[in-house]
Amino acid sequence: MNLQSFKNPKVIAILVFIAIALWWMFSQNPRVSELNQLLKQDRELINYPYFFEVVDVKGTTATMLTPRSAKASALRSLRFMFPHLVYENDDSEAMLNAQVELARIQYKAANIIKAEHDIESIEWELDTWWLQGHGVSYFD
Repeated sequence: MNLQSFKNPKVIAILVFIAIALWWMFSQNPRVSELNQLLKQDRELINYPYFFEVVDVKGTTATMLTPRSAKASALRSLRFMFPHLVYENDDSEAMLNAQVELARIQYKAANIIKAEHDIESIEWELDTWWLQGHGVSYFD
């Protein structure tokens, strides 16, 4: 490969792609994958419309994604996850039951991860990619 090759946009794009792929491979924490495999072994978690996944582990703290926070109402997320809730009032019995179930599933996922010998706490991070991808608005 000569110097002229580096002026070719295709060569530049390939080199950028290789650099990003290498960065991604070496930045992955294998423990994150192991913890997510644990979550995937639970049938109830797998069958829920939102998957609570681990995205990072630092020390004894695992960071997990969630579709709800002070920035994003669970109600908007639930209406996407369960289309039959679209026309339910915020305080309807069906909506309240869905909120309780969301909290229960999130608690279950956290407890599976905290049961591991090296994890003492969970830090929740709003899953902005999931929310944006499903048209759920939230406040930055």
